[in-house]
Amino acid sequence: MHRPKRNRLILAALFLSIFVPLVLPPVHSQQPRVPREKRSYSAPARTDAGEWGGTWFYQTHKEKWALWLRVEDGVPEVKFQFQNYDQGENFITDWQTVSHYASKEKKGLFKPIFDQRDIDLITGEWFWQLGTAEVDRAVRTETASFEMYRSGRGRQLVLALAGFERVYEGSRTYRLAAEQAWTFHKASRRLVDWNELPF
Repeated sequence: MHRPKRNRLILAALFLSIFVPLVLPPVHSQQPRVPREKRSYSAPARTDAGEWGGTWFYQTHKEKWALWLRVEDGVPEVKFQFQNYDQGENFITDWQTVSHYASKEKKGLFKPIFDQRDIDLITGEWFWQLGTAEVDRAVRTETASFEMYRSGRGRQLVLALAGFERVYEGSRTYRLAAEQAWTFHKASRRLVDWNELPF
């Protein structure tokens, strides 16, 4: 004669098995955050057409670059200028391709090291750092092996960065790695001023 009570117990157990899992908080697995890698770009084919000497430029929606090249005793010399829209970071190198600069009270150093410089190919090691570990809470460092060559009919200059890596070091470390290839266009055979470039 205890069936009603037994039925109530069965219904209660069924209710708990269905609805209780729905109100329990979800369990999140602690997966490390892995930064998304930038997409790699295929570099244009190399050509021996054209010549280094003159002014070259490159632009994205965030930054502008200028390259001035001259040839002294058969050796090409390179001068860079960079300007970033978002961060207000900018610098210009000397003809040794070195720039010590400051951006938002951080010290910056742009110093690519050349391995080869001839009439058709320039190669070396890319190094660019903003901030110092001894002073700043966050440091950004870029490294790569690079090569520069002309493309198209000699009116394009490709700066290809192999093994490119950008590392942000601070409270946490982020590492972005991808192949890069930037195509500069020749503005003039002369060394023209930044303000004359068709950005």
